[in-house]
Amino acid sequence: MRGREYVPDTDALDRLRKQTEPVFLKPLSGRDFLPSLLTILHSIPQCRRALLAPEHELSDYGASEHWWEGETIETTRIIDATGEPIRDMHLELLHETQRLMAFLSTSSRSYGSAGSIVSMPAMKLSDDQMMFSRFLRAWDRAAYETAALDDTRTLFHSELERTDGNDPVEPVYLEVEMRNIPANPTATVYDALDLDLWGTREEPCLFKRTAPVMTMLVKKAAPLASMRVEKYWYADRYMMHNAEAVAEIRTKRSAAQRRLQEIDTNLQRLQTLSHPLDSSKQIDSAKLLRTTISFIQSRDDQHDSGIYSALL
Repeated sequence: MRGREYVPDTDALDRLRKQTEPVFLKPLSGRDFLPSLLTILHSIPQCRRALLAPEHELSDYGASEHWWEGETIETTRIIDATGEPIRDMHLELLHETQRLMAFLSTSSRSYGSAGSIVSMPAMKLSDDQMMFSRFLRAWDRAAYETAALDDTRTLFHSELERTDGNDPVEPVYLEVEMRNIPANPTATVYDALDLDLWGTREEPCLFKRTAPVMTMLVKKAAPLASMRVEKYWYADRYMMHNAEAVAEIRTKRSAAQRRLQEIDTNLQRLQTLSHPLDSSKQIDSAKLLRTTISFIQSRDDQHDSGIYSALL
C-alpha cells in the first residue's frame, strides 16, 4: 500500500515498540470489542488478505500526525455528481480497514486506535449497539456492494435456519454462554453451541453455510463458569446436510438427560426425609445419620457400644 510515511517526533519515541512486541489497538470507550476483534482478524492470514482488499488499492492513502490516535484522514478526491455516494461510502470503509491492517503489520508504534473506523458513515447503516458487530456487517456489505460478483459477502455472514425451514437468519457472529453443571464442570465450545443452536426446541437451528471466518461472542452465565476452547472447531454436527445424524444425536442425548434427571430425583429423595410429625418440614438424611451415630457412640453400656461397632 503506497502513501506518505509519517515519521514520529522525538516526544513519541517512548511510544515506539520493540521488534518482538506486537502492535495493538487501544480500547474504545464502553469496552467495545472492535479493537480486539480487528487485532485478531489481522492475525488470521486468510482474513488479513481479504481485509487488505487489493482490488480497491489507492494511489495515495494520505497522512495525519494524529491518525494513530483515531483521527480520520481526509484525502483529496474528485467527486462525480452523477456517481454513487453509497459506493463512495463503502470504499471509504474498505480503505480505512486497509490502513488499520497495514498499521498492525508494519507500524513502529506500540499501539494505535480504531476510532477512525468508528466514525465512518458506512458504520452508521447498522443499528447494532456494539461497534464490533457493526463493523462485521458494514465490511461485508461494502465488499458486496463494490464487487462485480454476487457471492462476495461471505467473509463474516453465515446462513442459519431451523430444520423445518422457518426463521432463516444470516448472523455475522454467534453469541454463546458458558454454562457449567456439577456433572460437567468444564464446558467446551460444543456444549455452549449445543445449547445455543439446538436448545430444547423440537426443530434445532443448523447452518446451511458457515462463514470462512466464524466470530463468536462468549459470555459467562455464572461468575465462575469456564470453557475449554479446542484448537480446531468441527462444525459437522451443526450443518444442515447432517440433519439426520443431528436428530439421532439429539434423541440419544435427550434420553441420557432424562436418565440423569431420574437419578438426580432419586438422589434428592434419599438425601431428605419428611418430618414424622410435620410433613411440611424436611430432614437432612446425612445429618440425621450423623446425629444417630453420635448418640449411639455416647452410650456407655456394652450393648449400645456393640450396636455402634456393628453399624461401623
